Amino acid sequence: MQFVSRSSLSRTLLALAGLAGPATAETYQLICENPRREYQVRFSDGDTNIQVDVPEGITLYRVLAVEETEARHVVVALTMNDGPTVRLSLRPYLRMEYWSGNELFQTDACRTQ
Repeated sequence: MQFVSRSSLSRTLLALAGLAGPATAETYQLICENPRREYQVRFSDGDTNIQVDVPEGITLYRVLAVEETEARHVVVALTMNDGPTVRLSLRPYLRMEYWSGNELFQTDACRTQ
């Protein structure tokens, strides 16, 4: 039976970690428009909130779920004060949908900044 020294094992693990490379989260910065105005949306993979910037300030929507496949990337979040649910579609199209109960009541088109 052959034993591997700790220093040899440490060097091997470091080399393997270097080959894997750092994980990078994609950041999305969008401009969305509803019937009244434009607003900015920011989301990074792994974030716990969608950030919405309006003239009155920054609002954070708490992320409830993320669906990411090759064909789709959708983030579902809850607006402030347990308000409507928002669905941010990042792939294959860019848009924000606002839902109350089972009813879609607003769809905002978005574009990249």
